[in-house]
Amino acid sequence: MTMKPSTLFVLALYSLGGSEAWRSDYAAIEHAGGNLTSHLTSSYCTSDMDAINAVAKSNSKGKSPDGYCYSHVADYIDATGYGGINKNGFDAAIPSQYWTYAYQFAEYLNTGNNAANLCLKNIQTSVANNPYNAPVGAIVVVRAGTPGTANPVAGDIAIADPDNFWNGGEMGYGGSSNFPSNNDYVLG
Repeated sequence: MTMKPSTLFVLALYSLGGSEAWRSDYAAIEHAGGNLTSHLTSSYCTSDMDAINAVAKSNSKGKSPDGYCYSHVADYIDATGYGGINKNGFDAAIPSQYWTYAYQFAEYLNTGNNAANLCLKNIQTSVANNPYNAPVGAIVVVRAGTPGTANPVAGDIAIADPDNFWNGGEMGYGGSSNFPSNNDYVLG
């Protein structure tokens, strides 16, 4: 599945964290006929989300975005780990053909079970397709052309800390009103 590079993706962690235990829990829920998505809807791994937010904020506050948002967010994931992506494990978790543009992070995770395999979930619909509604520490990915973005292809990726988005600088998308529920800015 290829996402149109012109669309918000909001990722939040499952509460199962980054350990291997989540795989057996996933298998048990699915084997019993349960739905992992509904089982985990309201339970995010706030410790990982808080950790990545703290690192991203300390590395971004008071700075202007520099055009290297994806590199910065990958560094934050490497520094803290995130869901099923271990510390220093970004390169092993996300294939290199998805490293060029920010939107490709969402493109990869929105394909098949890639997000679930990394203990991540796209929650954009549960936050009304609005990055300003994302929980603190969620990873937000928006398409090129989203208010506040400059690159005509890359889109943007940042760590949510509403009303701020951290990605090597203090990013903003012009406020919540730019994101009606039917917008196509959010990739995940």
